[in-house]
Amino acid sequence: MNFKFQKPFSCFYFLFIFFGILFFIFLFVLFHKKIINTYQMIPFVAIGEDTIEGVVSTSELSWLEKNKYLLIDGEKILFNITSVQRKVMKKKRLWYHQVELKLTVSKYHFNDSLLVGVLQKKKTFSYLFFEIWKGES
Repeated sequence: MNFKFQKPFSCFYFLFIFFGILFFIFLFVLFHKKIINTYQMIPFVAIGEDTIEGVVSTSELSWLEKNKYLLIDGEKILFNITSVQRKVMKKKRLWYHQVELKLTVSKYHFNDSLLVGVLQKKKTFSYLFFEIWKGES
């Protein structure tokens, strides 16, 4: 009774190590690639056919200055900042600024309100995973 266990188990160990390495490579790529865009929604009011106006905080103003596109109704739209009136209002130690943007939005008319999405930053999957894991506190 001579049994040979080495051949099947050596193949099993090789496959186990191979798939383990592939799994860790997959997790590494998944957790380090910046794939998720986060947008901050800001209310604006249409003051003309191609002009909208809103009051934004200092951080939101910096996001507007860094970006070229806005997200309105799920569409990316190119915009330009036409005027900025700084320090219009102060609330809870934060300064707010009045911003006027020029863009082409034909379905909004005078005094229509709209939500505009501004790209904050790109976040990794791992950051969002651990934020959800941590939960609300």
